[in-house]
Amino acid sequence: MDDCEDLFEYASGTAVGPSAGWAPHKTLNDSKRLIRTYMSNRDCFAIELSGTGKVIGNVGLFKTSLSDGMRSQKARELGFSLNPSFWGNGYATEAALAVLDYGFTHLMLDTVWCGHFDFNLGSKNVCLKLGFVYSFECKEHYPFLEHRDVTEIFYFLTREKYLDDKKKRYLK
Repeated sequence: MDDCEDLFEYASGTAVGPSAGWAPHKTLNDSKRLIRTYMSNRDCFAIELSGTGKVIGNVGLFKTSLSDGMRSQKARELGFSLNPSFWGNGYATEAALAVLDYGFTHLMLDTVWCGHFDFNLGSKNVCLKLGFVYSFECKEHYPFLEHRDVTEIFYFLTREKYLDDKKKRYLK
């Protein structure tokens, strides 16, 4: 668990966990549990700062209830979180783009969806930069968000759109 301290560094604050859908970590054991969960999902990866070995975030493709509702398609949810010290440098977009490429070209997914809370503008910007298209929103009650009702906004990206966007990126 060499990466545990790096994860705890950003997961224990209030800027990341609540925006990503989980409560801030209170102890290193919380971070160890999350790492174990991520390690059990072979489609989840650490985001490591090049040349340093420092873990600054995570990104992955997850089977979730919304994906289960799309049984006619091979679908996953894109999830990511990033240490706030590294926000605004394009790391989340770069890592998510690599995972999308893996999902659409190796796992042969039909659809990837992504969601964010209405107050999480950073994740919204990443979704839009990646080419996700708005689909729907709903209100949910979250105990770890001070028992507030928040609006969750969902986007979808199809393999066809991803591959078209990829061609356009390389033609620039």
